Amino acid sequence: MTKLPVLALFLLNTIYAQQSQKIVTSAAKKITTKSAPLMPPTFNKTHFIVGDTRPRTPAQSSPAPSNQAPHIPAQVLFSPDDDIRQHLVTLIEHEKYAIRIAAFAFTDPAIAQALCAARQRGVTVELITDPGGLQDRQSKVGMLCEHGIDVRVYNPNYEPKSAPSLMHNKFALFDNNNNHKIALTGSLNWTKSACDRNQENITIMREESVFNRFAQQFEVLKKRSKQYR
Repeated sequence: MTKLPVLALFLLNTIYAQQSQKIVTSAAKKITTKSAPLMPPTFNKTHFIVGDTRPRTPAQSSPAPSNQAPHIPAQVLFSPDDDIRQHLVTLIEHEKYAIRIAAFAFTDPAIAQALCAARQRGVTVELITDPGGLQDRQSKVGMLCEHGIDVRVYNPNYEPKSAPSLMHNKFALFDNNNNHKIALTGSLNWTKSACDRNQENITIMREESVFNRFAQQFEVLKKRSKQYR
């Protein structure tokens, strides 16, 4: 007789717990449905909940504008491993408008021939070199002049109050090379030994801001140089 009330109380508590759980679950679904529109579309992609270990899907980025030019990273080449001579000749052959070069010395015949061919097809070619480089018997400066290339020789005493200086730059500019403005620079002189044997490097850059800075300095160097012949 004493066990019946206890069993009945247990059953009543069980029924009450089940009903309470249904009420809580139903209320949670209603709250989730009403709150869903307030969540940003990137929720759980760019917004994370502390302690949430569910796998995340990266948010999709908006497409790049169609008129944006593709970014081409800088290209680094080393001599004699990467055949820098052929890379330079290829750039010269693809140039459509103008080539400007500042080089301490110039003795490589293959590069000189490519520049002469570019001049013959109408490309403007300019070279600024150092008088020290002209002392090399293998210098191709005379050959370049004979083919109509504008050659200027740096004046070591352009500033009378200063000690003599060198034009030790090694860079080149290509104004329209496969629709890119290209600047290249490095330790490489445009000589046969630099391309074939020496441990040298160049970096080829297709950033217009870099190109413009080198172009400005090229004009400065022209003012500090004299016409060759």
